[in-house]
Amino acid sequence: MTTPVPPRKKSALAGATVWSAPSIPAPGAVAPAAPTTKEQAEVRVSEHETARGRRRDPEEARGRKRTRDAAYAWAAAEHKALLRLQDFSAEMDAAMQRGTPPETIAEYIREACTRNGIDVGLLPPQIRTAAGLTD
Repeated sequence: MTTPVPPRKKSALAGATVWSAPSIPAPGAVAPAAPTTKEQAEVRVSEHETARGRRRDPEEARGRKRTRDAAYAWAAAEHKALLRLQDFSAEMDAAMQRGTPPETIAEYIREACTRNGIDVGLLPPQIRTAAGLTD
């Protein structure tokens, strides 16, 4: 059997009148006027200055953000390139230990550099020496 649900209590606010804010200003209320004197206009200009005393320049701020984003992108790419260089060096060493001749690896390196427009001289000296790329 189910027990009957007791009736709910009425809220104390149930009989209260609802108040709303007027959408039209009361008669006699005056809207603030725009600054008209030079001193008042200077106050508005000073509101747009930074704590360092310079005016905020939206174009300068956008350029600063683009520069920061480019710096982060470069650092991430450089980090990834260093990790790939370490992987490449480890794979090259493993291939040579399995008997792959250095000349074959040197040919692969030249082909990859040519395909991507990179100078072989940009490779670290230990990789160039191990692959026999001393030219």
